[in-house]
Amino acid sequence: MKASEFTRYLHLRNKTDDKDLERILDKIMIAENLDLADFKYLFQYDSLLDKDIKDYYYLSKNATHQLITEFLEHGVKVICNLTDRDGKIGEEILSIENDFESEVSILKLKGNKKSTLNDKFLYNINFLPKKKHYSLTVQDEYFEKITIDR
Repeated sequence: MKASEFTRYLHLRNKTDDKDLERILDKIMIAENLDLADFKYLFQYDSLLDKDIKDYYYLSKNATHQLITEFLEHGVKVICNLTDRDGKIGEEILSIENDFESEVSILKLKGNKKSTLNDKFLYNINFLPKKKHYSLTVQDEYFEKITIDR
């Protein structure tokens, strides 16, 4: 292993707590052959920037709609972890539509399921590094105070 490769190895090793990357870097260190899955992982790992792995909190319905639309356009997987009457949904979001008349966004999920985003809620979108995708959750219900003139 060349000195520059060893320096890069140490830099990556100190930078991450990703067990898969550590395993691959150990293989490189002892000059063991990498398999196809290792190469695919490294290719995807290099294409992710720190700005791509970001958590988003306290998003309005419209901001959530815009962010999910951007993710889907770039092929980023987002899982709907909102809850409905059956519990946590846990399905991949395939598309999202903004229905301006009823003030909701409609999420189309795998398995022909649907869910909605409402104006009265705030949402979180978190990156799950072990699963390599984003998760959509509800932060809290949002109440607007109404002023009363006396």
